Amino acid sequence: MSERALSCADISEWLGAYVDGEAAECLNVSEQQFVDHLVTCRDCLEEVLLTRRLKQLMSTRCAPDHAPATLKQAVFAQVYQASFTSQESWQSQTLWVEER
Repeated sequence: MSERALSCADISEWLGAYVDGEAAECLNVSEQQFVDHLVTCRDCLEEVLLTRRLKQLMSTRCAPDHAPATLKQAVFAQVYQASFTSQESWQSQTLWVEER
């Protein structure tokens, strides 16, 4: 069974899956089908290279900063205290309603 050749429209449509390495499993398209087209089409090759570079830049430049451990502990402590306080408030309101 021979694989069909991909068109520029196919490459453009499936570019994200190809760059993410998911073309074969998600689209039932082989890596070789992409490579065969990219070897003969400079425009699609440039689009793939640009997309890969953009993805790389986004992962390094747009990566979230990591909060210091002390900040995380302070936030968790405040959330815990707020949930404990609101639970006490809810329980006291429930008891008040039940008493009436």
